[in-house]
Amino acid sequence: MRLEFDYDDAAALMRDGDGVGERPVIQFAIVNNRDAKADKLQAALQAHGIDAAVELFALPSIPRGPGGKVNRAQLRAALDSAGASS
Repeated sequence: MRLEFDYDDAAALMRDGDGVGERPVIQFAIVNNRDAKADKLQAALQAHGIDAAVELFALPSIPRGPGGKVNRAQLRAALDSAGASS
């Protein structure tokens, strides 16, 4: 997705769909998003053969550990407290 849209940093988590048989949801946390929209991201994923719903979250930063890896527990907490944007 890095080449598709203009933003400073991003990370994604996948969760199960809301009901039985529902497709998975990819939650994108994006810092300084300039042009990504949920529908555009979903279309880009589908063009690459990925069938998932998309939720976008604007965050001030992506939580990372000392080695630069995404801290998934902190990211999940940040996504849970932030509201999804379209």
